[in-house]
Amino acid sequence: MDTRANGNSNMDVSAHFVLQELSGKIQIMKAGLYMVYAQVYYTSPDQTNNKTDSINSYSITVSSPASSERAIAVCSVHSGLNYTSEVSCHLSIVYHLSIGDKLFLVQREPNRKILLKDGYSYFGISTLRVDS
Repeated sequence: MDTRANGNSNMDVSAHFVLQELSGKIQIMKAGLYMVYAQVYYTSPDQTNNKTDSINSYSITVSSPASSERAIAVCSVHSGLNYTSEVSCHLSIVYHLSIGDKLFLVQREPNRKILLKDGYSYFGISTLRVDS
């Protein structure tokens, strides 16, 4: 989570959202306008004599106490016909979120290999404006 200062040093941004560590979801504590961003770095193992051509995609999904889960942004990238392939997919969205909303990533295709090293795959949020 990105909790860098946004120009207002009196704002306690850590109170705007919390990370639910066991579920990997970000829960919104204060309604407002947020920038949500993510990057997923995909790798594919050497598939001897089996060149593959595939799509890798994920969504930033929000669940609300009052409604069902919905994707608010989707990132999709094509990995070419190489024996090994590494591709990343980054997206960001400015979105109004309500108290109790939970954000999380959903991998759309099964059996994908994702590199989780620092700087390769990440998920974050920045507060732009809190509702009064």
